Amino acid sequence: MRVHGSFVRTILAEPPFSEWIAKRGFRLEGFEMLGRLDLRGQIVHGNVTFVNFLFDYPLEISSATIDGSLSFQSGTTAGIFLGDAHVTGALLLTRIAHITRAKDCNTESVRANGSAIDGGVKIFGSSIPWINFYHARIGRDVLISGLKGNTLSFPEASVGGNVRLDSIELLPGRPGYKFCSDGRLNLFGIQTTTDVELWDSQIWGAMVATDAVIGGSLILGDTFFQGNVYLQNARVDRELLFEATDSKRNGRAAHHWSSSSMLSLDSASINRIDAPKNEIAWPSYIELGNLHFNTFARKKSENPEPATQWSSELPAAIWFPLWLSKSVGDIYNPQPYEQVKDYLTKTGDLEAATAVGIAGKNRERRQACHNGPVLNCIFLWLSYATIGYGYVLYRSILWSLFFIATGALVFRQTQEARDSHMPFGLAYSFDTFIPLIKLRDLHYKIDITSNARYYFYVHKLAGWVLGSFIVAAVTGLTK
Repeated sequence: MRVHGSFVRTILAEPPFSEWIAKRGFRLEGFEMLGRLDLRGQIVHGNVTFVNFLFDYPLEISSATIDGSLSFQSGTTAGIFLGDAHVTGALLLTRIAHITRAKDCNTESVRANGSAIDGGVKIFGSSIPWINFYHARIGRDVLISGLKGNTLSFPEASVGGNVRLDSIELLPGRPGYKFCSDGRLNLFGIQTTTDVELWDSQIWGAMVATDAVIGGSLILGDTFFQGNVYLQNARVDRELLFEATDSKRNGRAAHHWSSSSMLSLDSASINRIDAPKNEIAWPSYIELGNLHFNTFARKKSENPEPATQWSSELPAAIWFPLWLSKSVGDIYNPQPYEQVKDYLTKTGDLEAATAVGIAGKNRERRQACHNGPVLNCIFLWLSYATIGYGYVLYRSILWSLFFIATGALVFRQTQEARDSHMPFGLAYSFDTFIPLIKLRDLHYKIDITSNARYYFYVHKLAGWVLGSFIVAAVTGLTK
């Protein structure tokens, strides 16, 4: 059946037909639309449903009001334009295919910029290159499943419910087409009252959730990211949750990251990071500058499953230095290390806190020795060797015992030791090495004239250096 667009517009928007539709709704099934259906600025009362259709031209609903739900089922369209429209019910797209005459992936797709959709958005089993809900106001859940396309965008949208994306594929543009995206999921600045969930999907471009405000959890479940995931300045009020299994889905291993993927958590604020403490669950590169979190731990399940390769966890003292070492950037930033160290200290894991503190200072030392200044490099090396940056103070005891024993062996060979009747030399070596302790005035009157005096120059200097580092460690200056 062929129907002209102007005829359908008359039925939907003009009395007396519009009054009848307000009571019973409108359903058109099994048709090809001739010409354009232009409802721009119109008011349509009642539910509108199109089934088994072909739209040769884009459907224009911009700035219109649909006082009910708007449903497209099992059809092909050259575009659905909903810019600044108001749909008081839900927007439903099921098994929709997209056609375009232009060699441009980003032309004539679903566009709902600035729209208000009170009843939520549901898109199932469709193939649409470019979907954009920029600055849209969606009153209830967004449920998208089985979508194949190039770009899915909800930048600066507000959602009064869950955003659940299940089994979606965002792929690079098709050969011969220009302006195709790289398979991007754009959630820039999105605001949700509850969760954002991504399950069993493939994102071949970037996932951008910069400045997002998520009132619930951000769940990344069994999803493969070929590109980067950006969560800079994002706020997640509940958990950043990683979920995956070791089983194979759709012929591929269920995992998260390609070898080149990067996760940016720069300046993000996350209440709880709920992810396994192992390298498989995380990408190779992470931006961690100014990240703030309250808890980093897996929630305990009432019926825990046996640990798998993906869910197994490393000890905290091994995992957190490894996790922080993934942080990208040429300039050492102490903030992530301090954040993790403070968290581990508060939770009572002092061993892991010490390991993180040492790992941070090691990274600072490597940068200082590679880029300068040289004095800072020397200071950090001495701090590491003598007191472990203040975390391993027993090293200072070992160094002290070494110098005191060596000093005693050297002194006992001198003529001054024999003249002073000091056959062992331990007291002399101890007194000259520890600058803050004075055992006997005689020790400071002995003038060694042999070549042994050159060793004691080093001996006394080492005592001052070691003593200074011990004082610095006690006051916390080296940590």
